[in-house]
Parts: sequence; C-alpha cells; structure tokens
Amino acid sequence: MEIDKLKIKKIIIISILSLIAIWWIYTRYIVTDEAKIRKTIRTVKGAIQELDTNTIMKYISRDYHDKEGHTRSEIFQVLFRYERVYKKVDIFIFSTDIQIYNEVGEKVALIEVIASVNGVSKAEEKLPLFREPSEKYKFIFKFLKEGNTWKILEFIDYNPVDASI
Repeated sequence: MEIDKLKIKKIIIISILSLIAIWWIYTRYIVTDEAKIRKTIRTVKGAIQELDTNTIMKYISRDYHDKEGHTRSEIFQVLFRYERVYKKVDIFIFSTDIQIYNEVGEKVALIEVIASVNGVSKAEEKLPLFREPSEKYKFIFKFLKEGNTWKILEFIDYNPVDASI
C-alpha cells in the first residue's frame, strides 16, 4: 500500500515537471503568429527610421493595395521620394493591437498601431510626413501571411488621435 502511494506521488511529480518542461519549450522555441507579426512591425519600423527601402519592400505583399489605389511598385516610388527629402524618420510606437483571422482560406491580420511619426530633413529640420500634423496617429494595416512571413497587404487608413490617448 505504501509503495503504491510513492509510485503515485512520483507519477504526479514527473507529470508536473513534464508539463513545465513542455510549457518552457513552447514559450522559448515555438513562435506564434502574433510574435511573428510584432517582429515584422519592429523590422519595418527600423527600416522606415533609416529609410531602408529594400528592407521595407521585403515586407510589402506582392498583392499590396490601398484605398488610394497604390500598388506595390508605386509604394516603392513613394519611398524613393522620401529618401531624397528625409534624412531619417522618428517613430515611437505607443500601442499595437493585432487581430488574426482566416479570410478566404488565407491567414490575415488587422493591425492598429498608435504612434508618433516625424520626418527629419537632410537639413536636420523636423518635417511632417502627413497632411494633418499631430503628435500621435492611429494607423490601420492588413497583413497577409505569405509562406512563413507576415507582409503588409493593405494600408487601410491613418488618423490623428488625441495626444492623451
């Protein structure tokens, strides 16, 4: 009887330790889609700050479009023009909201980012990048999972937001 209790205790302890090990491995080595999207956002943010058009374009979907009718190749032209005017772009992200879902058999994500964005000209002057000067903007994007990489499929909208948000 005493031996059975010891065996049960050992089985319970081994089970708990196994669950902890599985959880540790999962959190360290298995990357979720949300984590991949956040990494993409950080990479694109850094590339925008340095005006690294080639890196930015790696994260623009081949099917990119926006409400103004721009395609992927037109975005390349816009970025090229920014490179001539701006030395760098300062970006500070306050918050990021990610909603992942399936759309017609493809994984997509709706991303809302609250950020401050300012261009710094070649003459070291702050220049607004948008028509509506604001301390903070809300940007809305749609990302598409292409293979194992999340890419920007659509720039949906941006709006100035109250600086207190």
